[in-house]
Amino acid sequence: MGQGDAVIIGVGSFSVDLPEGEELPLMTRTWDALDFVEDVVPRIGKAIGQLGYRVRCHLNPVREDLRGVMQPADEGAVHRIVHVVTHGQPDARHARLDMVPADGRFGRDTDVTGWISDCHVERRMSLFLVDLCGSGVAARLPSYVYEAGAETYAWVISASDGEEEAYDGRFSTAIAEVLEDLAATGLRTDASQEHVDFQLVARHIGMRLESAGGRVQTVRATLMDPSAPKPLLPFFPNPTHAAFATDPTRLRRAALDAPVRDFLEELDPVDSRHFTDKPGRHFTGRRSQLRLLAPWLDDPEESRLCVVTGSPGTGKSALLGALMCAAHPQLVGQAQHIRERLPGACRPALQDVLAAIQVRQRSLPSVVDALARQLQLPTPSSGWTPLTFMAAVRSLPEPPVLVVDGP
Repeated sequence: MGQGDAVIIGVGSFSVDLPEGEELPLMTRTWDALDFVEDVVPRIGKAIGQLGYRVRCHLNPVREDLRGVMQPADEGAVHRIVHVVTHGQPDARHARLDMVPADGRFGRDTDVTGWISDCHVERRMSLFLVDLCGSGVAARLPSYVYEAGAETYAWVISASDGEEEAYDGRFSTAIAEVLEDLAATGLRTDASQEHVDFQLVARHIGMRLESAGGRVQTVRATLMDPSAPKPLLPFFPNPTHAAFATDPTRLRRAALDAPVRDFLEELDPVDSRHFTDKPGRHFTGRRSQLRLLAPWLDDPEESRLCVVTGSPGTGKSALLGALMCAAHPQLVGQAQHIRERLPGACRPALQDVLAAIQVRQRSLPSVVDALARQLQLPTPSSGWTPLTFMAAVRSLPEPPVLVVDGP
């Protein structure tokens, strides 16, 4: 699938090489072995690989081995995932977090917060999965608390909050379990979404970690500005989307003009799960209204103005959608099943000159353009305005039917 790069770094064995005859200085910190690392690193690598990433695993690297590890293996990869599991060493001000390499030596190449900052400066979309003690520091850097949004390039899900410890690789195990589920089910994400939501994945990891029991360990993730639109992050491809994207029905509908397609989607969306709580997929009822509207649509001698009113949620759009699916020349071929459900007196004839639009979230110029396209009117050199559109409609040999579904 060519989703991007993935770098997996795990350290479970620690030793310091000293010249012969030298001893460790007093107060030098030593690190306990992490026996679980050799199990979780390959599992994480496999789980991320199932999402289509090119995975590079680094097991028990010393500091020198980490030099250049953040450089992309594939220059064509547009984003990446970095997972690190080892001991963590936050500084006293909680402004920096180092991963502990196998030789216990720190430097720029072990500075996880530096990796994150570099990604943001380089504008390289990256997700960091940080399984270190005190790793909440990485998810709460001041520069990301207020800036996370469409222009943020470095994202973090971390194993613990502030000075909390991270225990026994439980966070890495939770990640592996969630990504395995994601690769199989998309975490029940709607098939119309190309990617699984970042926040949803973070919540699932937190829930898995909580269900594992043991000592408290708080998953933290990059904060988002709730007033800004949610960014579309590319890290977790939705496996159910591929079938949706190539569905023959959806491809046929894609050829329809979007304002016309809206009427069909109102009654019969391609993604049935989107529709489970709506009645329109099996449109029934409203026969008295249909018996009034179908003859009006068919009879050119009828009054040319008809208004459908009702309280919000009473089914005005579904009613108009049923009429359009039965009468609009672009919709009838793809909505025969809807037309057949309408009893004879409720079923309008196919209209040769009909333009329809749902105006929700559309500007007036886009509404006029859409109606003109459906009527196959030649576009003026200066573009359409309401006045030039009305003049063009009046010049038609036969008065068209215009159906406008309001907000």
